[in-house]
Amino acid sequence: MSSSDQQKKKTSSSKIPPPKNANKEKNFPSGEIPPLRDLLEEVEVKPSKLSLFLRKILRWTVAVMVVFALGVGAAWSARIQPQRDEIEQLKNDIASEQDRNQSLEAKIKELNPLIEANAALSGQLADAEMQADVLMLIMDVNSAQLALIENDSVTAKAALSGSDSRLGDLQQEFTGESSQTVAEMRVRLVLVLDEIDDDFFAALRDLEILSNNLQALSRSLFGE
Repeated sequence: MSSSDQQKKKTSSSKIPPPKNANKEKNFPSGEIPPLRDLLEEVEVKPSKLSLFLRKILRWTVAVMVVFALGVGAAWSARIQPQRDEIEQLKNDIASEQDRNQSLEAKIKELNPLIEANAALSGQLADAEMQADVLMLIMDVNSAQLALIENDSVTAKAALSGSDSRLGDLQQEFTGESSQTVAEMRVRLVLVLDEIDDDFFAALRDLEILSNNLQALSRSLFGE
């Protein structure tokens, strides 16, 4: 190599700037690879504009997601909690109604014997009322017969004035053959009222038949 080439090599090598951190001397044992951290310290990494922009985007995205999560949590609390309270209130109401129903059922069980006794008494009262109506009708007919025997047609008519109404009440209480029997009695009563002034003997005969029918009805219903 010529002297001029050696001179150029020295000049070019003298223009190369020394590396950063050259003043930091690190001594590593021979044959040992230095740690990556120590190697990175030798390199100064400058972030690019794109990485800075992406970091800003990432921070804004995280911030928006946090705000969104907080909003969802607040909306969930504002909506779900009242519904939970309402459901809890409904459960309490249902439990109260169940207790009330159980109490009412217990009272009904206590009252059942009284209700059955009342029903039995009501039936006996209805029978007694029907029996009283039949006996009143027999009395009306007997009174009319006595009045006709004494030739008192006015008193006879007065004795039978309420008989048709009583027979109508009885007919409503009966069905079938009994109802038909009472209907025939009402027809005969009309005949008696028409015959009292015009046919004395016919009126007495129809009153006798009416009395016998009423007594037969009383025996069939009340065993007397």
